[in-house]
Amino acid sequence: MIELLERVGVLVVGAGQAGLAAAWHLDRAGVDYIVIDAGVRIGDSWRQRWDSLTLFTPASANALPGFPMRGTGRRPTKDDAADHLVWYARDSGLRVALNSPVTRLQVHAAGFRAAVGDRTIAADRVVDAGGSHRVARIPDFASTLPTEVAQLTSAEYRNPAAGPVGRVLVVGAGNSGAEIAIDLAHGGGEVLPAGRDVGRIPPVGTAAFALMRHVRAESIIGRRFIARTGGGGDPLGRVRPRDFERAAITRIGRVAWLDRTGRPLTVEGPVEGIATVVWCTGLAPDRSWLAPGSATTPPRCSRPAPSVPLHVHDPRVDDLSRAHAGRRRRGRSRADDRPTSLRLDGLP
Repeated sequence: MIELLERVGVLVVGAGQAGLAAAWHLDRAGVDYIVIDAGVRIGDSWRQRWDSLTLFTPASANALPGFPMRGTGRRPTKDDAADHLVWYARDSGLRVALNSPVTRLQVHAAGFRAAVGDRTIAADRVVDAGGSHRVARIPDFASTLPTEVAQLTSAEYRNPAAGPVGRVLVVGAGNSGAEIAIDLAHGGGEVLPAGRDVGRIPPVGTAAFALMRHVRAESIIGRRFIARTGGGGDPLGRVRPRDFERAAITRIGRVAWLDRTGRPLTVEGPVEGIATVVWCTGLAPDRSWLAPGSATTPPRCSRPAPSVPLHVHDPRVDDLSRAHAGRRRRGRSRADDRPTSLRLDGLP
């Protein structure tokens, strides 16, 4: 069997915000690269979330390098976010290959070799921009729930009409859990949201979001925010106590275990009559495709110059999943920031 081998300078895995922003900078620098993504369409990771999801940030705060988001001032929906990525890739002429899941990345000679479908891509460098929210984190005791109790994750939930049925326990009181619980209640279901109080982000205006674009993880403010939010659900960005009151639902305590009959246990005692559990207990990156030795510990990020993408200090795999990959150049028109050629493989 003949191996189909392609060679590039930089392989970018993931066509989300970070991957496309990294590609934009690589393209402008004249670096030979390709972005690969397992999705059928750019933005599918947004489209596959629950139907009522909207962004916390206004459109004006969601610009990608060289490309503002349409509809300044409004709160975009998940589909708006997906379309934003499609337009960005098209208008910027980024080289993207869809239907291209990477199944294995290995160190080879001076660089890497990635197994992508029926072909192999050799690259000098690899940017892992596959996203931080890919694999559901579910407690081990979930497998011991009675078989008649249906289970799904926040990534699988779509809307009340598509299920779940019966009395629903939503485990996890972060943003996903709170919003899904209210969505189910508005659909007429009986809902019990369970989890600790994660706090709330104070209401802020558009100017505050513009300021946050300049806050870095290694700054004093950034370190404090990470310390306050690490290890649990992020503070609620949109839901407020009055929203639970209007939906006629009351949050119960954290589900810690199951009793002998398989009933979920909280500090208040067992939860009776549960027909469905929606796990909103967090999502994690998918690193199953990284062979041993192909990546090191999470990289350390440095503050970029205005026209330079965030630099990652890691000699092997650069992880941009949690990093803002760059900012639009100052003093340049938007038209100047867009290449005229269209190099987009596999878009409908």
